[in-house]
Amino acid sequence: MLCFKLTKKLAGRIDMELAPSAPEGCPSSAIWLANEFSCCRYRYLVITHEATLFSAVLYGKGVNDIGGFVEGASRAIGLTAKELGVEAIYSRFFADELSSVSFAKIDSKPALGSMNDIARCAKFMLAPGERSPLDVSCSLNEMPMSMLGMGYPFDAFKKLAGFTLIDRARHKAH
Repeated sequence: MLCFKLTKKLAGRIDMELAPSAPEGCPSSAIWLANEFSCCRYRYLVITHEATLFSAVLYGKGVNDIGGFVEGASRAIGLTAKELGVEAIYSRFFADELSSVSFAKIDSKPALGSMNDIARCAKFMLAPGERSPLDVSCSLNEMPMSMLGMGYPFDAFKKLAGFTLIDRARHKAH
């Protein structure tokens, strides 16, 4: 089971009625937040794992309904995980759960604040027009976040799955 918690703006864009909170029994490892923003006349979405703040940015063009949203989110998170070498975690905590998807309102102010910070940073990185959403996604996951005690979303995502942390310098050499 996956639960996407959307902002009101994004829910309106894809014409989605949102539940007040995630369904009972939905594990925290299966909750993802989603927001939209614009930069340089383009619309983007940012999808963020609520517990770890692992994030992916994607173009918003073509994301006008539930199917387009789920497909775009899945593709963006999968590409980001593959680029960072954690596709096994993507499969375990996202792809394998796509058979049951629910939608709810964002009910955590700290998580919403962190996601808005991530969106602002993404906007700043995209503004010159020289970086792809995938490149920006990778950079966002190596940015310290106060909600994680100044830890990195990439490391928190790996830790969630029980992976041992690798040397950051060695990871960047990929």
